Amino acid sequence: MGITKATRFQIIKPLDASWEEFGKVLQDLSYQTTKMCNAAIQLYWENHHRRLACKAETGKYPGKEDEQRLFGCSFRNHVYRQLRELYPLMASSNTSQTNQFAMKRWRNDVKDIMYLRKSIPYFRLGTPVQVANQNYALQVAEGEKPEFRVDVTLLSREAERGRFSLLLDAGDASKKAIFRRIADGTYKQGAMQIVRNARKRKWFCVVAYTFEANGENSLDENRIMGVNFASGTYAVYWAFNFSSKRGTVPGGEVEAVERKAAAITARRKELQRVSGMTGHGRSRKLKPTETLVGKSGNIRDAVNHKYSKRLVQIAAANRCGIIRMADMSSVKLEGSFGTWPWADLIEKVRYKAQELGIAVQVADRKKAGYTCSKCGYSHPENIEGNTEFLTCKDKGCGVRIDMDYNTAKNIACDAGAK
Repeated sequence: MGITKATRFQIIKPLDASWEEFGKVLQDLSYQTTKMCNAAIQLYWENHHRRLACKAETGKYPGKEDEQRLFGCSFRNHVYRQLRELYPLMASSNTSQTNQFAMKRWRNDVKDIMYLRKSIPYFRLGTPVQVANQNYALQVAEGEKPEFRVDVTLLSREAERGRFSLLLDAGDASKKAIFRRIADGTYKQGAMQIVRNARKRKWFCVVAYTFEANGENSLDENRIMGVNFASGTYAVYWAFNFSSKRGTVPGGEVEAVERKAAAITARRKELQRVSGMTGHGRSRKLKPTETLVGKSGNIRDAVNHKYSKRLVQIAAANRCGIIRMADMSSVKLEGSFGTWPWADLIEKVRYKAQELGIAVQVADRKKAGYTCSKCGYSHPENIEGNTEFLTCKDKGCGVRIDMDYNTAKNIACDAGAK
């Protein structure tokens, strides 16, 4: 099973040009990419309505033959030709990649657009520069201190200079290992984007890559780890379908992070209040708030990465072939648990587990909560009047089980699985 991911490397400097020259090229390309994406979306929008009109008139959508007769090529190639006319100095394969980037956005949104759930996509200034996978090559210059570089073609042959060699910051040991695997072909190289972080005032290369999941032979799909979130006083509670083993992460860290996030939000509001609504010097007064932008989200993101890594490691150590998690999409919680991004945590568990070949499922948390994990009797009366223990009302059972453990155990044992 191929898994596609992306990693980001900071551009330290161009090796064969000045920053002034290279920076102008990137700014120009980003501006033109934004214009090209908006032009492509407009063309796809017009073609969509043309197809709808044809369907209303003839009873069927136009086929490839109709596109060939109308445009002399497929509509995708027609859009490509229009973009080439708009900015001929961009490398042709990068123009094609830009067209694909806009087309994917259109196809993802068109259904919601037609049902009035979304507006037509609009790209703002700062759209990432698209680079086709054949237009760049990663390489490592070995030595006492290895240098991580990329040779990238940005402009067509008509330009005075189209290819640049860049020195990159490959990051920590893990990212350097990924860089080397892409460079030597272990990982399949995908398209690249060059994007500017306006707040940090730095340019980054975002490289996509694909690799095969390394499922361990020892994993057993019959061994399942059940995971419940925001369970009682616990942020995470897990159990297994093959034993009475269990584990928890207390909710104290979540509560501490949410208190810190509330303090950051309050600080920003206070700075905005004392700066006044208008007037000379407002921008300078609000400058301290820039360091607070996104800080709360970054803290939550770091904690979710830590929790998800721990859960996947525990599942792998117990040879679990499946991680089954509580579906939190319809769960309403209060306090710190109510504002925590549980969906993000589930997604982080999902992609980390897939890298190891561990399947991921979700289960109905509500049903798992009131089902007896010992005998399987399922009825809301099992938990009536009690928030700590489940008392089975089946006459042949009558067991009393810790509520948190019971829910996690049921999730592992397929009670309410989707």
